[in-house]
Amino acid sequence: DILFITESYDSVEDDVAQFIVREGDDLGWLGYFIGKSQHLRMLSFASFPEGMGQIDELIRGISCNRSIQRLCIDADLGHAFDRMDIFFRDNSKLTELDFGGFNISHESARSLALALGRSQHKYEHISLEMSNLSDESITEIANALVTQSQLNYLAFSNNSLGRSGCAALGNTLMGWHAPSLTYLCLNSNTIDDQGLHSMVSGLKNCHNLTWLDLG
Repeated sequence: DILFITESYDSVEDDVAQFIVREGDDLGWLGYFIGKSQHLRMLSFASFPEGMGQIDELIRGISCNRSIQRLCIDADLGHAFDRMDIFFRDNSKLTELDFGGFNISHESARSLALALGRSQHKYEHISLEMSNLSDESITEIANALVTQSQLNYLAFSNNSLGRSGCAALGNTLMGWHAPSLTYLCLNSNTIDDQGLHSMVSGLKNCHNLTWLDLG
């Protein structure tokens, strides 16, 4: 049900499978088996060796999967990250994205925003923390979430959220009908009074919000 891809062994629970990536491993085959799996519900890239080959083949296989519900990425996949847009768009069971600890370029953020905007399915949890996201990148992602009013967890902490991103996020929150959002974390950004003011109406619209962190 759960697969961790990592470069070193970590102690995990009994129901979690680990694939230890080593030089010379055929990642194309790993991608093939992930793509064919009908039971895998969580995939995590815990760590990944720098310069590892065959990442594109791995991502191509993963993009064929239709059972994964939660995707966690804590490792820098380089340009291969951009090629996951098909997976984001076409996997109707995907409801949770948890990315952090690596730099997401503006090009990668735009690819993600386009995929989220085209997606017909509904997300419940999106976390993009400690990813060096620019204000412009967060603006594009926030705009793409306009149809995701069922989202209950959203986090952009430890990035560069500024006035533009705040305005876009505020507009998105304000546009949601009966939003489900309960958790919003925006700490360790560059939010000033003007940015905060642009989010006030949107925040007031989120009647189920129980956790808000702007620190």
